[in-house]
Amino acid sequence: MVVFLIVETSQYLQPAEVAALSRSCKLLNSLCSMKLAGQPSLALSKRQIVDVGNVPDKKLARLLFSLQSVRLLQLGRVHMNTHVSGALKHALRANSHSLRDLNLQGCSDDSLQVIFSSCTNLRSLCLGRIGEMSVSVRVQTMEHLHSLTLSAELPDSFILQLLRASPNLTDIELSGSELGASALKLLPRLRKLVLLTSRHDVLFPLQHLAVLPELREFEFLGCVIVLPSQPLHLNTLERFTADAFDDASKWANVQLPAASFLKITHHAEPSVPAPPLLSIDAPNTTDFATDRTRTHSLLRCSTRWRRPLRTVRCCSPNCAPSVSTLARE
Repeated sequence: MVVFLIVETSQYLQPAEVAALSRSCKLLNSLCSMKLAGQPSLALSKRQIVDVGNVPDKKLARLLFSLQSVRLLQLGRVHMNTHVSGALKHALRANSHSLRDLNLQGCSDDSLQVIFSSCTNLRSLCLGRIGEMSVSVRVQTMEHLHSLTLSAELPDSFILQLLRASPNLTDIELSGSELGASALKLLPRLRKLVLLTSRHDVLFPLQHLAVLPELREFEFLGCVIVLPSQPLHLNTLERFTADAFDDASKWANVQLPAASFLKITHHAEPSVPAPPLLSIDAPNTTDFATDRTRTHSLLRCSTRWRRPLRTVRCCSPNCAPSVSTLARE
């Protein structure tokens, strides 16, 4: 019982604090040592939360080989050489029964195969830099996966395969990849969608969101939103962020009855006049952000809004919204 309590207590300490504790007596040294040489201590092998930043390759590999019950594994931008990659694959297989949250800022395609074939109990997955996928990665069913973040551009076929295998996703953040209507239809439980791209030729029809009945938050930065020509009701959406759109007059077709936060900007050359924003139907909005000095006319024109704004913020240093804009009908 004493051993169990000591090991469990060490889970709530930072690694440096555990190392200091282990130096206090022989018993604690045998249970809590953070030394990577030789047989790992019980506290190290049972460590549940491992967040590794800048660690030499050999130490990182030894650490990964030592883990037996990790629940959260986070690796920063480490050098993924053959030795480290082998240790990572070993850790993924050895901890597949316990691993719930995985964040890798560097990963090879063979490590991807281990993740999607062995770590089927994951709840959240974040993948950063990934080398060119030279093999076809097969994905097992990930029924427990709720949060997915991909910061690397991956083949559309692989993303579709991953979405089909993850029926319970509620949060998605993609950088550099696109999601079409067919992909969004695979996500009936999605509540948060963030799409980030630097490809300005990408168009995203806002109508696509109509297939997501539980969507609460939408953020789309880096490309153009195509506004609907017919009325579009997004009844569950509470937070909306966008930085470019095709025709401002079509905002009149967008109805956001549940939205409390709107951040609508429009990036263009300084010589291009700011387009008018008219009649955004968002009666419950209390927080509004824009990027131009037109804030006063924006809010004055939005006569459908019924509740008083709590905050008006401008994303441009040259924009100073007037206090009078807080009043609306």
